[in-house]
Amino acid sequence: MNFLALFSFLAYFLSGFTALIYEISWVRLLKHVFGSDSLALSTLLTVFIGGIALGTFLAGKLIDKYFRVSSNLSSKDIAAVKLGQNYLLLLAYFLIELLLALYASTVPVLLGESVLVKLWSVFASFAFENFLFGALLKFVLSSLLLIIPTMLIGMSFPILSELLSSHIKAKHNYHQDLDLIEDDHQLAISNLYATNTTGAILGSLLGGFLLLPKLGLTKSILLAASVNIFVALLVGLIFFLNRKLVKNIDLVELVNFVLDYGAKQSAQAEFNFQKNPDQEQGLLRYKKVLYVLTTIGFFIGFINLSLEVLWTKVLTLVIGSSSY
Repeated sequence: MNFLALFSFLAYFLSGFTALIYEISWVRLLKHVFGSDSLALSTLLTVFIGGIALGTFLAGKLIDKYFRVSSNLSSKDIAAVKLGQNYLLLLAYFLIELLLALYASTVPVLLGESVLVKLWSVFASFAFENFLFGALLKFVLSSLLLIIPTMLIGMSFPILSELLSSHIKAKHNYHQDLDLIEDDHQLAISNLYATNTTGAILGSLLGGFLLLPKLGLTKSILLAASVNIFVALLVGLIFFLNRKLVKNIDLVELVNFVLDYGAKQSAQAEFNFQKNPDQEQGLLRYKKVLYVLTTIGFFIGFINLSLEVLWTKVLTLVIGSSSY
């Protein structure tokens, strides 16, 4: 498919852009729920980062299991299989962006008097007697309402990474220098993440300094949702530009083929691994390194988010309680 690389970068840039607008807007809504900036921010960061992590994990697992391609196939056959896989990935991303736009548009209602306040009123008599219980209950209720859109945001990275990876492999005709493909892949993924961060910075600046003061919470969220719809329309444009490739695709047959083929490739890879004892030793070394890196990553995330809450508290003393 054409334009996969361009789409991946543009889509992930806009994903970062809208995500930070949502985050800034939702933390303002949660402030009305908790009555405290620090509690609202802590809750939002927990569910926002947790939901993104969960969405990334689930999407990554599914892609790893069902979107494998045997290296024993010819370049032409690999291209045919990847065409079907990319079609499904784009369709999934189309649905994710639409669902995110629809759900995010309802968040002002969900966190307002119509839903959350009514849920809170059911337990209010118990919560008033214990501040900690009340704060914990608000945290749980808010998290349940926000976990879905944050998971949808998190699913973007594995899908777009796989699309970008497919583009890189196709550019090198699949069977050329594997080291060169790996180098290009690592660079592309780094650039993809940097693009998302750039979008997040722009979303934070425009959301906090322009959109919220000028448009208000609800309109700012609807604007971000319209960007998600725009990205979904871009998927439709890619299908249109590649209509000669995808016009004869039967969606049901394609889904069955991709899932069945991917499951067989995963099973074959597991079987080959068990037959090779040298790979088991390599896996043990890999797991040790992975545990170390995971532990380091955990503490880095813990420190970074703790500092964000503390810095927000300090800045509140300087500039007051506002979107700035």
